[in-house]
Amino acid sequence: MYLDKVLKDEINSVNINSILHLSHEIILNTKDYFLIYLPEIDHYYTDCDNTSGKLNELCNKIKQLNYKLVCTTNEKIAKGLNSKHSTGYLQFVYNGEEIKESESKLILLKDEDLNYVKETYKRGEYIEKLQKMKRIWGYYKDNILIGYIMEHLNGSTGGLFIKPEFRNKGYGTLLLKEGYSKVKKWERFSQVALDNKESIRVHEKLKCIKCDVIVYYNFNK
Repeated sequence: MYLDKVLKDEINSVNINSILHLSHEIILNTKDYFLIYLPEIDHYYTDCDNTSGKLNELCNKIKQLNYKLVCTTNEKIAKGLNSKHSTGYLQFVYNGEEIKESESKLILLKDEDLNYVKETYKRGEYIEKLQKMKRIWGYYKDNILIGYIMEHLNGSTGGLFIKPEFRNKGYGTLLLKEGYSKVKKWERFSQVALDNKESIRVHEKLKCIKCDVIVYYNFNK
């Protein structure tokens, strides 16, 4: 089955391995393609063997689902879905040292800083959900928020943000490294927008492994 074949590439399929730890349903898993549904977050994840001649067949099946979001590392699927909005992300895997919980400088985001995160991340409802799940951490100095980082619903570490007045002082690397120590332990990875040069630089500075794949998020609602 195609999913089993993809999972053998441990580095590039790190995101798939992560979502398989979540509540999921494998809707399709043929020798040519697979389709996974994550009911808790209403997302689909898919891929296809481009040499199989089955790509259009898969895209048509997905279109019939009236999906909200489909993720894939297959650029041809991303284009074939013709979604309302599609964004590509680089994927990085962290394999460095882990910071002990007792030594971490990150703490759960304080409620009084929630509105600031909602304003800067620009997805208020999503941020409120992560806050309730205790998946957003802040770095504070003299009780002042310097920056924040979060664990996304798919298990990736992201949302790295440093207040403008505190940038270029090493805080980004500190938050990313400590953020990885906060997430679930089966995978430690990030997905960074292709045009986010500052975040890419921080990941490279931390010597994260840059995957060969680009993850495409295709929104249809």
